[in-house]
Amino acid sequence: YKIADTSEGGIYLGLYEKQEVAVKTFCEGSPRARQEVSCLQSSRENSHLVTFYGSESHRGHLFVCVTLCEQTLEAYLEVHRGEDVENEEDEFARNVLSSLFKAVQELHLSCAYTHQDLQPQNILIDSKNAVHLADFDKSIKWTGDPQEVKRDLEDLGRLVLYVVKKGSISFEELKAQSN
Repeated sequence: YKIADTSEGGIYLGLYEKQEVAVKTFCEGSPRARQEVSCLQSSRENSHLVTFYGSESHRGHLFVCVTLCEQTLEAYLEVHRGEDVENEEDEFARNVLSSLFKAVQELHLSCAYTHQDLQPQNILIDSKNAVHLADFDKSIKWTGDPQEVKRDLEDLGRLVLYVVKKGSISFEELKAQSN
């Protein structure tokens, strides 16, 4: 069952050691596949990133098994955009932003990678409403140069506005605006 399209194939519902997972497909030997697996392998124990279960090659394709999530942040906000917030506190937004900041911190400091593609489609929500950062095929190994994290931090700022505004301003529109 195909969950989503990607630039190199798709994401499918699958089983890995009797557990439901999302299976992301790549052409074997693809640089993006190498980046995704390398980054995921360094982050196996980080709770705010999708969990990497393993990968397998077969007939020229690489299959990468990760946490199965229900929807993207973008899809969630599209459905819940008009809902009122009780007591002017938006617990969901606070949870998303807290999880996202922790995920980026773990990625940068614990895994030594920068994401390079932070956007609502790469923030996933599982069946328990836990938030996970995903899609590491554009990530780069962080050498310590502050310029390498600049894009992540700029996109993180845009994501804060996107979440607080419940997606009423598209992420693409936010990216088009000046920092």
